[in-house]
Amino acid sequence: MKPPYRLRWGDVLGAFGDLPVLLPLVVLLAQIPGYSLPSLLASAAGVSLVASWLFKAPVSVQPLKSVAIAAVALGASSEEIRVSGMMLGAVFLALAVFRKTPLPVPEPVVRSVQTALGTLLVMQGIRSAPVAPFELILVLMAVAVFFVLDRRTGIPLLGLGSLLAFLEACFSGRAPVTGAISVQEGLRTSILASLVLPQLALTSANSIAGARLALKTYFPSQTTDCDSRLERRLMGSIGIGNLLAGLVHGLPFCHGAGGITAHFRAGARSPMMNTVLGILLAGLAWFSARTGFVPVLEPRIACALLTLIGLHHLNFATPLLRMGKSGWILVAGSVALGWGTGNLLVVLGFALIHTFLEKSLKLENAHD
Repeated sequence: MKPPYRLRWGDVLGAFGDLPVLLPLVVLLAQIPGYSLPSLLASAAGVSLVASWLFKAPVSVQPLKSVAIAAVALGASSEEIRVSGMMLGAVFLALAVFRKTPLPVPEPVVRSVQTALGTLLVMQGIRSAPVAPFELILVLMAVAVFFVLDRRTGIPLLGLGSLLAFLEACFSGRAPVTGAISVQEGLRTSILASLVLPQLALTSANSIAGARLALKTYFPSQTTDCDSRLERRLMGSIGIGNLLAGLVHGLPFCHGAGGITAHFRAGARSPMMNTVLGILLAGLAWFSARTGFVPVLEPRIACALLTLIGLHHLNFATPLLRMGKSGWILVAGSVALGWGTGNLLVVLGFALIHTFLEKSLKLENAHD
């Protein structure tokens, strides 16, 4: 096996794979009073550099999506976001220390959540580009061509596209819409509960069980640790990292399975990807602090990249389809609920209920 810390061009390209997801959410959080873009980027850089030492395979560093989006929707203050991130960090650090077995999330449930996540990425990609219908059709046709070429040639087209998109954003000179989001200061119990409880369930299903499944799928030779040990590393990273991030107004983060797909399909094959990503984010933090500039991806390009990541991530549904009728129900329900509600928590509930009812029916039939 090749040395895990040898830098390859694929790891350089792979570092750009998840930027279409990472950058917009970081920019969104930076508009909340109490946060700054350089500190968010710098903390993400630190997490990525530590991850290159902690893990034997590339892992993503993503904002806690449920916290970030819900915080903006609810008008949460930076203090509420910080405290919610630290509460989540404390929970997962405790789990990393005391839990000796994998989280009890059945694999069909994990795959259902990943199927819905792929659907959401495709949906977000389609909705992110303010273009005319005919232009959108052309973009989606281009995505279909790139998707087929990417799967059949092995060329990391997603990585090349993400790199070019990042360079285009830097050279074009665009900046995000200015003006901080208006929030109410102080700590409100109802807001903390709205931020913590959904994210707790989603992080368990997507960033722990889901990330473990993604790492085992994409990097089997590099993730030979037992499932419980790999999950404990993920929980420890998320736990300690979010506690420290809360202290310095840094990025509340997770290791999302969708980001791991993006990095892998963009060409990443070793933890050196995280080193490159950390250096990239640190450089961007320095540049933003010096100039105030923020690279904003061109909408059409962002649309294509997000859709391409989503299509690749939908591959997690394949084993479900091989399960027969039950698997088809899970896939159909996950896609429909993901597209219709945009809420992974609803999909998680659906998959858990379906799995429970199916097991109960099998036990009842066995007793008969």
